[in-house]
Amino acid sequence: MTRSKRIYVLDTNVLMHDPTALFRFEEHDVYLPMQVIEELDHGKKGTTEASRNARQVSRFINELIEAEGTGQIATGLTLSRPNGLQLRGAQSIGKLRFQTGSFEAGKRFGMVVPDNQILGAILALQEAEPALDVIFVSKDINLRIKAAIAKIVSEDYENDRALDDFSLLYTGATALPASSCPATTSASSARARSASLGNALAAAGAFSVRKRKASSACVLMPGSARRSGRAAAARPRARAGRRVAP
Repeated sequence: MTRSKRIYVLDTNVLMHDPTALFRFEEHDVYLPMQVIEELDHGKKGTTEASRNARQVSRFINELIEAEGTGQIATGLTLSRPNGLQLRGAQSIGKLRFQTGSFEAGKRFGMVVPDNQILGAILALQEAEPALDVIFVSKDINLRIKAAIAKIVSEDYENDRALDDFSLLYTGATALPASSCPATTSASSARARSASLGNALAAAGAFSVRKRKASSACVLMPGSARRSGRAAAARPRARAGRRVAP
């Protein structure tokens, strides 16, 4: 397929997934079948993200119509980005085109269902624009399979994937060298640092150092706690049922 000007036909699920998809095809045209407009209207009700996106698409289209007038709908509306809309990539200079003619989808696919209405509109567009490449963009894999059977070029919408090579993504963990890990520090060196710190503080008069019998670890005790402990040891203990004389 050449890199010449193309026409991208957008499925409803693409617009309800990303309402800014209208402006992401740069110099190429965007085509919306009438069935897509109908499905956007049905999907706009609700508080879900898809419903909000459907309403946003309708606002974008309405702004384009108000900017150029209804007289340009037949030939296409220039896809100028709305004010305040920040998108990566080049400014879109293509046109937004709509299905303005009618066709009988039943003659091509038998049962008239929404998917067949969209495919029928694409085939009619191909007949009307034989010199241009028409590409159907949908996130529905089964509909893309049906498009392939009807000899319609289709692709998934992946413009929201900022990074194609997932191996470049940060995994959330970084390996540290063994020398910088606290768990690898020997217990003896830790006790030595604790003892030297305790001795330094005791020399300053703020703490005293008491050795545990079961281990060589040091326990730092504030001076006030040391004095209160001695005072408690000096007081006689009261036996049960007896009163200690002052």
